[in-house]
Amino acid sequence: ASFMELNRLVDRGLKDAIQFQATRFVHGSLPINLYWFSPGQLKKPILITAKGMGIIACINGKVRVIDIEGAGAHPCGRSHVPYTSIVGEVIRESIA
Repeated sequence: ASFMELNRLVDRGLKDAIQFQATRFVHGSLPINLYWFSPGQLKKPILITAKGMGIIACINGKVRVIDIEGAGAHPCGRSHVPYTSIVGEVIRESIA
């Protein structure tokens, strides 16, 4: 299981659109590229992060970043697969 906390409200009217897009990403079998950056190299719009989200360096002071082609890049979200289709079904459980 994995999740992303946005630290902001998401319009409940977008629930179906979010589910549709998540399913589209999985079925699209988009390539997932892996990069390592120093924290100083991470600048918008290269990286998508939630407001107030800290960036934590790991191996050799680098941050592991994944880039899902066509969907954006963000700090590692436990994505250790080469394509989105390997992730399996994504189910949006709730929008608080």
